Amino acid sequence: MKRSFDLIARPYESLEHFYFGDALERMRHAWLPEIGPCEEALLIGDGDGRFSHALLETNTGIRITSIDTSEKMIELARKRCRNHLDRIHFATSNVLKSSLPADGFDFVGLHFVLDCFEQEQCDALLSRIRSATRAGGLLAYSDFSAHRHWQRFFVKCLYFSFRVTAGLTTSWLPAVDFTPWAIRRHRTEALGGLVFSELWEKRG
Repeated sequence: MKRSFDLIARPYESLEHFYFGDALERMRHAWLPEIGPCEEALLIGDGDGRFSHALLETNTGIRITSIDTSEKMIELARKRCRNHLDRIHFATSNVLKSSLPADGFDFVGLHFVLDCFEQEQCDALLSRIRSATRAGGLLAYSDFSAHRHWQRFFVKCLYFSFRVTAGLTTSWLPAVDFTPWAIRRHRTEALGGLVFSELWEKRG
């Protein structure tokens, strides 16, 4: 999967804007004003670094750990964030095998990445994120929704396209539930509810 995402890294931004306009970008950036007080961020699957760059630009004190499996995506993110490399650490690795410090982060960004995980993998990742997030820490979660018939059809087509272009083996959205350990503070949607973004706060 790493090698395949390397192949589509450079055209990824253009393809995203072609199919979705600025909707995904708006979902990623929806809660930037809320993240201002945060100091230590964990970004998983940030890809080409558009969100990490925006976060570094709007929060001049934050330090970021960004984990992605694609070397090419990390390369693009590093170039995009070149003026802030003293405040961001990139790791090309599988987050399920990466070492995450307990209570190490007061912000976690999960933008359009959990849909790449099978349910068992997603559950394991959320457990790790729970341990790595401080009490009162914030979590921004953006993804696709498939509650309506037309949404389910679109998501099926999306998975098919990523299977062809990126070798993604996952075939459907995992069930994601933060409620056992976090409180949802905000939610916004775009494209008729096809995409959404939520801001959660970990319980003390």
